[in-house]
Amino acid sequence: MKDKPFLLCFLIGLITQLSGVSQDDSLRSPEKTRPLIKIDFETDIAPIFSSRCVECHNPQEKNGGLDLSNSKSALIGGESGKGIVPHDAEKSELWKKVSAREMPPTENPPLTNSQLQKIKEWIASGALWPADRILDQYLLSTPSRAGNDWWSLQPIVRPPIPKRVADTVWKNPIDSFVGKALKEKGLVLSGEADRSVLIRRLYFDLLGLPPTPQHLQQFLEDTRPDAYQRLVEQLLSSPRYGERWGRHWMDIAHYADTHGYERDQPRHHAWRYRDYIIESFNHDRPYDQFLIQQIAGDVMDPDNPQSNIATGFLASGPYDYTGIEEALSEKLKRQALADDMDDLVTTVMTSTMGLTVNCARCHNHKFDPISQQDYYQLTAVFAGMTKQDRVITNLDKYNNRKKTKLAIRSKIGAINEELRSLADVFDLADLVGGGDGSGNAPDGMGLDPRTGLFAKGTTGSLEGVKVNHFVTSPAACIEGCFIPDGGPSAGLGVPITSGGLKIQLPKTSGSCWDYFQKGPCNSQDFTELDGVDYNGPGHTLLSIHSNKGITFDLVAIRKKIGVRNLRFTSTMGFGGKHAESSADVFVFVDGKKVLEHQHVGRGSGGIPIDLRLEPQANYLTLVVTDDENGIGHDQIFFGDAWIQSVEEKSDLEKKRIGDLLDRRKELQSELRDIIEPTDLVFAAVGKEQPGQVHLLSRGDPEARAQEVFPAGLSCLTGLKSNFGSGKTSEKERRKKLAEWIIHPQNPLTSRVLVNRLWHHHFGRGIVKTPSDFGFLGSRPSHPQLLDWLAAEFLESGWSIKQIHRLILTSGTYRQRSDFNGFATTVDSDNQLLWRMNPRRLDIESIRDAILSVSGTINLAAGGPGYKDFDFVDKYAPVYKFITADRPELWKRTVYRFTVRSVPNRFMKILDCPNPSSLTPRRSQTTTALQSLSLLNNPFMIDQAKYFANRLEDQQPTLTQQVDLAFRLTFARPPSPQELTASCEMATENGLFYFCRALLNSNEFIYLD
Repeated sequence: MKDKPFLLCFLIGLITQLSGVSQDDSLRSPEKTRPLIKIDFETDIAPIFSSRCVECHNPQEKNGGLDLSNSKSALIGGESGKGIVPHDAEKSELWKKVSAREMPPTENPPLTNSQLQKIKEWIASGALWPADRILDQYLLSTPSRAGNDWWSLQPIVRPPIPKRVADTVWKNPIDSFVGKALKEKGLVLSGEADRSVLIRRLYFDLLGLPPTPQHLQQFLEDTRPDAYQRLVEQLLSSPRYGERWGRHWMDIAHYADTHGYERDQPRHHAWRYRDYIIESFNHDRPYDQFLIQQIAGDVMDPDNPQSNIATGFLASGPYDYTGIEEALSEKLKRQALADDMDDLVTTVMTSTMGLTVNCARCHNHKFDPISQQDYYQLTAVFAGMTKQDRVITNLDKYNNRKKTKLAIRSKIGAINEELRSLADVFDLADLVGGGDGSGNAPDGMGLDPRTGLFAKGTTGSLEGVKVNHFVTSPAACIEGCFIPDGGPSAGLGVPITSGGLKIQLPKTSGSCWDYFQKGPCNSQDFTELDGVDYNGPGHTLLSIHSNKGITFDLVAIRKKIGVRNLRFTSTMGFGGKHAESSADVFVFVDGKKVLEHQHVGRGSGGIPIDLRLEPQANYLTLVVTDDENGIGHDQIFFGDAWIQSVEEKSDLEKKRIGDLLDRRKELQSELRDIIEPTDLVFAAVGKEQPGQVHLLSRGDPEARAQEVFPAGLSCLTGLKSNFGSGKTSEKERRKKLAEWIIHPQNPLTSRVLVNRLWHHHFGRGIVKTPSDFGFLGSRPSHPQLLDWLAAEFLESGWSIKQIHRLILTSGTYRQRSDFNGFATTVDSDNQLLWRMNPRRLDIESIRDAILSVSGTINLAAGGPGYKDFDFVDKYAPVYKFITADRPELWKRTVYRFTVRSVPNRFMKILDCPNPSSLTPRRSQTTTALQSLSLLNNPFMIDQAKYFANRLEDQQPTLTQQVDLAFRLTFARPPSPQELTASCEMATENGLFYFCRALLNSNEFIYLD
């Protein structure tokens, strides 16, 4: 009896041998052993090819020359021969490779016997494959990548709320989902935290600030059953809420106030977009509206200033000004533009939908169902867009005003041309540009103040400057030029002629910017005064950035004009951008000062000049100095700087000149009546018709492949992703994309947002990778909870504050952070949330909390960012950070003027993110430098002193001072032991050292 199993196995093996059929033989010749089973291509074969073959054998990647995406190319085969021979598997190279286990490659899981059997029988039965059926390599997910069936791409289905778990502190449905997952692992939620812990947690989460002792006491004494819910509503209604949560959005928009790259120029109007973000959160702007305004607000609602400001989102990232605007090589420009477009597409898609589309720039995405064509179709959406300062009001109305102004200016230009011919005008701007004073100067020429020679183009900061040194110029009618400094080095004066004539001037920085220019000088933003554009038709512009002086030879000019009696006329003004910049302007005749205007700035308007030049006058000297405030943006210009004859004209000429002057005056009045907006924002500006967009082979702008048209991602099969054709306008493209992103059937947008909210409340999202919901991202710890929250979000009308309420009032959020040894053995990193995660404050909250505790915080909201640096405006601007030691620098950190190229070292050490990169999840490090900075940074020293002063001002005794200090820093009173030890320390070392210690404690910079 014991031998029966052995005998049975022996007999079965013998029968198998006699029959001549093995398992492998049955795969090779199924038709010899049983009738063919009907194989359906769509259900049996397409899934195999799509998931196991097409990834390497598609039109873009034909490994071995084989394309298995369609019937025609599959029949043709590749380098080894015919891929599929209908009715004859043995002659089909496909079958030979898969049956020999050569395909898929050995590093991938092999095909199962069942899959092999289906392929063999399908070929044997004729290999029926519909001609119009193109296989998508992304149809199904595989062990190595995601397909169209990936979890995050599936529709949101509201799951049923699990039954309440008996041992769970249930506050709302969130606790049911979390409690169910915990119960399955034998865990429960921790108990509710103390009120002092909860109020501090809420304040920092929602406001980024600590509670005041008064607010703490009010909450502790509030016995109403809904006291906690009332506190949540109070904080959600605070204007400080938008400042806190706006900062989170700025991280993923990688907002900053400068361009970045080597010419990290400031964006003086970017702050309006920052204020828009804060205002949106404060007013709970529906998230769908929030997104559509940022992507296409200027299209959807052009008359709404907020909608135009919102498009600052599309321009919030870094901008390679040198590569795009200044590069001489067109090839380099194309590369810079391609990089800029990549950053834009990445910003929009990663922030809103949590997908790494940029990985498909050079090839199909290796892990997610995003093709290279998908990527370039998205770039086509933004193909007609540029980044620049734009007016906030309706752009179409602005353009109409601009056309009207151009027409009027053209008429004024024609009048000026005739006046010049009648009045014997000699143009000084033309002279500086290399002309003879009659208007024949070549374009793009200037005069170098260091040499007196003509130089092509504009430049930045001049090197090798020698102050108070007069250089003669070979140019006719120009005596020479100089770079003045009226300080001690000037001695008896600044020389202004070759004969040694000298003048007295104020002290300057001794620095100099750009050449004398006919036309705008480098970085000049304005050429218009009182409605007249002096860089337009019929006018000329002589630009002199401080510090420079130029002397004209009046004797030579008289010979040119042929008259003795002359006058100098012009309209002078400021062309720089900054309201805080200014310059001093002087005019001398033969060394005698005849005109002086100090502090000429943006508010000075046009300053008319009309000086009689006596027949014996030899030299006219124009000087611009830096007003002793540096040379930043000191662009002074002289409009229509003319030397004119004052000799008598005939009656007919006089009448004609009078008529022309009257008509010009009327036209200039019309110009002034055209009110032009002055409010600007650095944002998106679109062209009416974008150019062609091509797929770039390997991402190379010089390797253009087929033309592509605007569209969304094809992996979201439930959404129409076609946004138009090559003829679709730039505005319509962005409008279509915005509508596609916020479409209720788009499963990613709402999932990504509620996960971001969860992430900031718990220190980790339900999906730990907030901006990657693809294959390389993490899987959700509570998938049903994620979908329930996403469904709630949609049903609430996209209300962010409603999701806050759900999270903050849950028992899950309100639980303690106590350690539990058993729980750590089951769930060591607390993915299931059996306790609250202890979290360190981010640098903005640390800095703001320090200012709040010390009593120095300036809660003034909005407006241009405060600049905690000294700024030197050079070709590559210099930002030198200073200690924030005055009230305007004590505003909340969100209002800081953020520089990309030069980070604030104190903030960087404490993990402030790089604003040139998207930061969905901040890194958190612990280093010795952080401890040293918090202890010794001058800002910390100053604030500890202010903190000590505050305690002494508000409390009379040391015991009361220590008690107040604990309530301010930790939102709790000190224990008796802490009170005793603190008083001893303050007595021995001083209150300042005690305050310094508190600001460096873990309890201060950590929650829970």
